[in-house]
Amino acid sequence: MKKVLYSVLCGVLAVTLFAACGGGSSSSAGSAGKAGSPTSEVEGIIADYQAEDIEIQQKLEKLAKAEKPDVAELTKLAERKQQLDKDSEAKLDAAAKKLVGMELPYELSEGLFYSIASPLTVTEAYANGKEAVAAVISFRIKINEPLTVAKGESTGYPVCYKYVDAGGNVVGASLKYPFGMSPNREAVELKAEQVLDEELKLSYDMPKYGGACKVVFISKEEYDTLKK
Repeated sequence: MKKVLYSVLCGVLAVTLFAACGGGSSSSAGSAGKAGSPTSEVEGIIADYQAEDIEIQQKLEKLAKAEKPDVAELTKLAERKQQLDKDSEAKLDAAAKKLVGMELPYELSEGLFYSIASPLTVTEAYANGKEAVAAVISFRIKINEPLTVAKGESTGYPVCYKYVDAGGNVVGASLKYPFGMSPNREAVELKAEQVLDEELKLSYDMPKYGGACKVVFISKEEYDTLKK
C-alpha cells in the first residue's frame, strides 16, 4: 500500500497546503486549513512540539558550554525531552486519525482519457514520528470514451499528475498505472463512463515535493516534458 508522507518541516501540514491554492476547474475544496479543523489541530501540536523542543535544545547547549555543567539539570532536561517526544507523537497520532475522510482539492487538465470519479480522500492517517503525518489518499477514475487496453499493455494509459506551489511553480511530478504492470494481464474492454474498480493512491513525499499546494492531473506529454 502506497503511503503519502505529509511532513511539516516547513512548518505547514501538506494537506493544508493542498487547500491553500483554492479550487481549480475540477476541484474539491475539502475542510483543510479551517480554524478548528483536523489539520489546524495537527499544525498546532507540531508547532507546540517544535517550540518546546527548541527551548530544550538551547538550554542543553548552554549547559554543555558551562565550565561545570549541572548534571542534575542536564538529566532533568533529558527526561523532559523524552517525555515531550512521547506525548507529542501520541497527540499527533490521535489528531492524524481525524484527517480520515478529508477530501483534497485537485485540478483536471483537458483532453485526458479519464475523469476523476470519486474525491481524493484520506483513507488512512497516522503519526510518523513527532513532526509528520503519513497518509493514504485514495480515488477512482472514470473512462471518458470506450477504450481497449491490449493484453499485457501497462504503460500506454498512465494517470500522470504534477504538484504545484502557491505561485504556480511545478515542484514535482509522478504517475500511476491504473491497469497494472503485469505482462500477463488479459485485454481490458472499457465502456464510456465506466468507473474502474481499482482505487488509485497518490504518491507524495514532502521532502521531494516540498511546498506543493495543489495536485494537477496532466497528459503524458506534459509529464515527459517535466521529467526532462
